[in-house]
Amino acid sequence: MSPLEELAQRAEADEFFLACPLRWFARSQSFTDEQLAEFLGCSRETLVKVRLCGTPAAEQPAFGRDVAAIAAKFGLNERALKKAVRQGSVVLQMRSAPNATLAARDRSDEDEK
Repeated sequence: MSPLEELAQRAEADEFFLACPLRWFARSQSFTDEQLAEFLGCSRETLVKVRLCGTPAAEQPAFGRDVAAIAAKFGLNERALKKAVRQGSVVLQMRSAPNATLAARDRSDEDEK
């Protein structure tokens, strides 16, 4: 594994990097790296660089501009990138929600004591 690939792999845990929502999208689709690259319309080598981009802003119109800029820079399928980022972000939020709900419940249990 190259140093750039190692960096991209570490970036998967940080929501700042596009690697994070792409990881969750790929997992939700049971995609390998090769399949994710094919879905986005790029090579595996390009996918490594894409993962190191910042995650697009969540709100419109910034989201659309950010996705369009990334897609243009790397020659990606813009529609596929939008889908991957949106779906990956939703999966990430859903995975985080149960922990937040449990923490809120635990706090309210403590307040009742």
